[in-house]
Amino acid sequence: MILLEMLSPAPSIAGNWLLGIGPTFIFPTTSTSVTGQGKWQVGPSGIVGYLSKEWILGAFVQDWTSFSGDTTRPSSHQMNLQPVAAYFLPHGWSVGYSGNILANWTADSKDVWTFPLGLNVGKGWKFGRLSVKVSLAGQYMPIHPDTFGQKWNIHVQFTPVIPKLIKGTLFD
Repeated sequence: MILLEMLSPAPSIAGNWLLGIGPTFIFPTTSTSVTGQGKWQVGPSGIVGYLSKEWILGAFVQDWTSFSGDTTRPSSHQMNLQPVAAYFLPHGWSVGYSGNILANWTADSKDVWTFPLGLNVGKGWKFGRLSVKVSLAGQYMPIHPDTFGQKWNIHVQFTPVIPKLIKGTLFD
């Protein structure tokens, strides 16, 4: 499980810029050693981007280093860099780049990077008062680890869009 906490300036300060920084955590919540690293991990995260009515362009990064956990498992240090690029089309449609660039800093040099190329197509829907974005992405990884590296990925996403959970500002 990943927990991300970010502080970001209000739109009245940042305008169309998307800015944020904060800590990110990974908790060892898997029930099998095959699906997790068995380590508590922490690190920095940040986002920078620009949002207009026609497009969004930005990058979101998280970097984790293990500090505790299963002593029989190796230490870990990994990064997830998610470039964001999308063009908004009429009637709630969007098309853009899809992919997470991954780095496993503790792997052998030939197995450090995963670099995907992909396309994401999405559509916004309204269900009563709830807005939802549904998207489909396909990715090919021309650069991937030889050991357990994925070559293809299909991603289906269903995202409720909640514009404001907290009314007002937290700090004046």
